[in-house]
Amino acid sequence: MPSVGDVFRLTMSYDFLDQLVQNVYHYTLTQVGSASDDTVCQDLATLFLTEVQPVIEAVQSVDIGAIGIQVQNLNNTVGDYDLQLNKATYLGEVAGEAISSLLTWSFQLEPYTKDMRWGRKSIGGLSEGSVVGNEATSGALVDLATLSITFNDTLEDLVSGAIFYPVIARIVPNSVRPFVPYAVGILQGVFKGLGTQYTRKKGRGA
Repeated sequence: MPSVGDVFRLTMSYDFLDQLVQNVYHYTLTQVGSASDDTVCQDLATLFLTEVQPVIEAVQSVDIGAIGIQVQNLNNTVGDYDLQLNKATYLGEVAGEAISSLLTWSFQLEPYTKDMRWGRKSIGGLSEGSVVGNEATSGALVDLATLSITFNDTLEDLVSGAIFYPVIARIVPNSVRPFVPYAVGILQGVFKGLGTQYTRKKGRGA
């Protein structure tokens, strides 16, 4: 059974200009409710697609779309959830010509305690419609501010009663599940402007 304190890794995969773009998020379970090993990862995936993904799409180009979501309980080895998504269903919303896959909206995630380093999120799939020079347009800034808040939103399944709280997780390299990540809650997300992610260079991906 899932337990309070379990840490979940959620990976979103996107296709943008024929490049694989991925973002990884971590949540901890603060209330189990009726969730089971067979359902808890799917519960989190459904909540993310319903409550977080639309906020991300609001700052992304119409040329990017989500193609998959994967959720794993890092404290367990059962119940993994891996779902292929229809790209056309999860497209970005910003019109205009797409910008290089190297460019991102850059965010920092401030942890609640100083013994954890700040986290980082690089949201790919930018459009000329939301950029002027080296800055976000005034309209884009509104949606980016909303997204920065969403990074520390608690997600609650009203059916099962499971509650997931966003965290920054520290995982020892080459760890083998099940393991116990060190995780700290996110105090706030901070938008830092345009950034780059060289792992998303043409022909490389992610």
